[in-house]
Amino acid sequence: MNFNKTKWKEFTKTITLIGLVTLSFGLTFYLWSNDPTYDEKMVKKLDQPHYLNPQYQNQEIYQLVAPSSVILHRQNNKNWVPIDSSDFQKLILFIHDASISNPKEIEPTAEEWEKMYFNTIGIELQYTQDITPERLSAFFSSLKTLPQPWLSEMKSISKIWFYIDDDSNAVSAWIISDHDQKIKKVRTQLSIKAFTDILSEVQTNQINIIPTTVDGEAPWTDKEVDEKSETVPTETSFSFPRIFYLPTTSFEMKKLYYPYQEMNVDTILEWMFKNPISLFDNHDEKIYEEGDQFLFYNKKEKSVIYEDSNTKPTAKDMTMADDMNHIQAFVNRHHGWTNQYMLDTFQNENLDNRYRFRLFSNGLPVYWKSNEVHQPDKIELTPEFNGIKAYSRSLYYLDETEVISTASSFLSGKENLVNQLTAKKVELASITHIYLGYAGSFEQIQNKKSILLQPSWIIKTKQNEKIMVSLED
Repeated sequence: MNFNKTKWKEFTKTITLIGLVTLSFGLTFYLWSNDPTYDEKMVKKLDQPHYLNPQYQNQEIYQLVAPSSVILHRQNNKNWVPIDSSDFQKLILFIHDASISNPKEIEPTAEEWEKMYFNTIGIELQYTQDITPERLSAFFSSLKTLPQPWLSEMKSISKIWFYIDDDSNAVSAWIISDHDQKIKKVRTQLSIKAFTDILSEVQTNQINIIPTTVDGEAPWTDKEVDEKSETVPTETSFSFPRIFYLPTTSFEMKKLYYPYQEMNVDTILEWMFKNPISLFDNHDEKIYEEGDQFLFYNKKEKSVIYEDSNTKPTAKDMTMADDMNHIQAFVNRHHGWTNQYMLDTFQNENLDNRYRFRLFSNGLPVYWKSNEVHQPDKIELTPEFNGIKAYSRSLYYLDETEVISTASSFLSGKENLVNQLTAKKVELASITHIYLGYAGSFEQIQNKKSILLQPSWIIKTKQNEKIMVSLED
C-alpha cells in the first residue's frame, strides 16, 4: 500500500514536471514570435523624433569635404553651380573619380592666364578658405594615401581648375596655392567627351560673374615697359594676385525667414549613453557622466559639449579620410546632421585634429552674426584613434520644410563692394576670399520665432577676420 502511494506520488511529479516544461516552451515560443527583433527595437528607439532628412546621414566622405563652390567656365561665360542641386552632386562625383598624375610646377605667362580665364571651358573648385593638401586626399579617390611628396610641397591650396589642355589633348588641372605662390599642373584620366558632356548638362544660376582682383593688376595683364627709361628692367620672381569672381552690377537675392526647432537633450543622452548619471544641475548648466564620457548641457545657450577622456591619440598613419569616417559614424549614431553641413576648417592643435563643419542653406554657407560660441551655423568635432574626443553643437536647427516669409535684398557689384570695404577700412591687399553666403540671426516675424538668413558677401582676410557685407549694412 505504501509502495503504491509512493509510486503514485512519483507519477504525479513526473506529469507536473512535463506540464511545466511544456508550458515553458510554449511561453518562450510566444515571446519569440511576438517580440520585435533587435533591429526593430533599435529602429523604434532611434527613429523618433525625426530631426532631419535622411539624405544628410547618407553622405559619402567626399561629399562632406567637397568644395564649397563650383564655377563653370564656358569660355567667356562664368556661373556658379548651386550646391544644393542634383547637378552639383553629379559634378563633384565626376571630379571625385578623377585620377591625378604627372604633376609639374608651372609659371604661366600673361597669355596663358588670359586663355585659361577667358577662352577655355572648365570646372573650378573653390573653398571658403585655403585648404590643406590632406583634404584633397579625402576628396579624390586617386589620392587616398599621404604623403604625396609633390602635394606636400604646398602648404595650402586655394582652388583647382580643370580644363581641356590643347597641348596634350587631355583633361588637365591647375592646383593653385595663392599663399605659396605655386601652381602644379596635373593630368587626369577624364575623357574629353565625358568632360564636355557634363559641362553642357549642368545647370548654373543666372548671376553673371567675372574674374577680377580687388588689389593689383590681374595676371593676364601685360606689363608695359617704358622704352624711354634708361634703366634695364630686372627679372622678378613669379607671382600672381588672388582672383575673385564678382558681378559687375548689384543683383537681387531673397532674405529668408525660417522657423527653427530644438533637439531634446534627453533624446541625445539616450542615443549617446547607456546609463548616464547627473553630476551637476543648476539654473544655467547640467552635467552628465558615464565612465570617461561627459556631456555638458548649457541651458541658456541651448548647446551641448561632449568629451571622452578615454580616446587614444590619432595614429601618425591615419588620414583625414580616416578621421572623417570616425566623425560620420559618431554623428550618424545620434542623428546629428540636422541640416546640410560641410567641412569648413581643419586645425591641428596639440596633436589633436579639430574639424569645424559649416551649415549650408540654399547652397550657401551660413555665418552667425552674434559672438556666442555655440550657434546653429557650425558643428565641431575632434576625432581620435578609437572614437571622438570632443563634440560641440547648438541644439537649435533650421526647419527648412517651410519659409515663414521672404523679402527682397540686394548685394553690391564689384565697384560698390570695393567702396563699402574701403569705407569699413578693410585693407584690400589683405583679402584672401570673397564669396556669397548668409548672415544668420534669431528674429521675430509675424509673431513667430524665426531664423533670418540675410544674403551677404563674406570677406576673409589674412588676419583671419570675417566681414559680412550687404547693401543694408
